[in-house]
Amino acid sequence: MNPKNPYPVLNELRPDTGQEQKVRCFPFNSADSASHPHTPDHFVLILFKEGNGTHTIDGTDYIVRPRQLHFLFPGQEHQWHLAPETRGKKLIITRLQFEKFSPGLPHPIARYNQQPVIDLASEVFQNIATEFSLIQKELASAPPSWEVIGLRTGLIATLASQQAERGLIDRALPNSYTNTLLLKFNDLVALHFRKQKSVAFYAMQLNVTPNYLTILCKKKFRAPAISLIQQKVLQEAKKLIRTSGMTIKEIAYELGFNEIAYFSYYFKSKTGLSPRQYRNQV
Repeated sequence: MNPKNPYPVLNELRPDTGQEQKVRCFPFNSADSASHPHTPDHFVLILFKEGNGTHTIDGTDYIVRPRQLHFLFPGQEHQWHLAPETRGKKLIITRLQFEKFSPGLPHPIARYNQQPVIDLASEVFQNIATEFSLIQKELASAPPSWEVIGLRTGLIATLASQQAERGLIDRALPNSYTNTLLLKFNDLVALHFRKQKSVAFYAMQLNVTPNYLTILCKKKFRAPAISLIQQKVLQEAKKLIRTSGMTIKEIAYELGFNEIAYFSYYFKSKTGLSPRQYRNQV
C-alpha cells in the first residue's frame, strides 16, 4: 500500500487464472479489494453496503457511499480508492454468460452504461442485497440454475432502474424534459420494436425530429437512437433463438422480418454468426 495513500487502489485489470467461472458472487472489503482484479471481459455489479471513497470509471470520478450499486462493463477502465471500513458484495459475470442474461434486462445495455452508479433507498438496497445473497446461494448448489441466476440478475437491474428513474424525478433536474423524453423512448421501443424499427416512427410519437432524438440518445446513452432500437431487436432475437424452440423462420416473422434471408443477414452482421450457428453454439 502506498504510504501517501492509505486507501487500497485497484489500478490494473488482469485475467483470472485457472478455470473461468461463468458467474461469481462474493463479499468484499477494502482490505482485499485490490487482490481481486477482474478481466475487462467481465460484467460486474458492485453493491456497496458501508464505507466511502472514489471509483473512477472511464475517466469519470464517482463518490462511493453506502447503499450504492455500481455497474461495470467489459472493456471499461476503472480504479478505486476505498476507505478501510468499505465493504459490500460483487457479482461478476463473464461476457458470454452476460450475453445470455442481457435479453432479460428491462432496458438496453447502453442505458446502464450511461448511468453506472445508482444511489439506493434503504428498502431497495435491502431487496437488492437479498437478490445478491440468493444468487450466491444458488451458485453454491450443484448444479446451479443459470435461468434462476439470470432472472435474479434481471430483477436487480429492474430495481436499480426504477430507483434511478425516481431519483431523476425527485431531484427535478434542469434537463428533466430530456430525461422524461428518453424514458418514453425506451418504453416505446420495448412496446413496438417488433414492428417498428425506424427512428422516424419513435420521433413522431414523441413529437420531435429524428435528428433531435438521435442527438439526445448520443448525448445520454453514447449511442444513436437506431443503435438502441437494433440492440433491443437483437436481444430479443437471441432470447428466442436460445430458449423458444421456434424455427428461425418463425422467429424472423415474430420480429417483423418478412424475409428469413434478410433476418439471417441482419443477425450475422451484428453477431458474426448466423442464427443457426448461434443456436448451435449456445
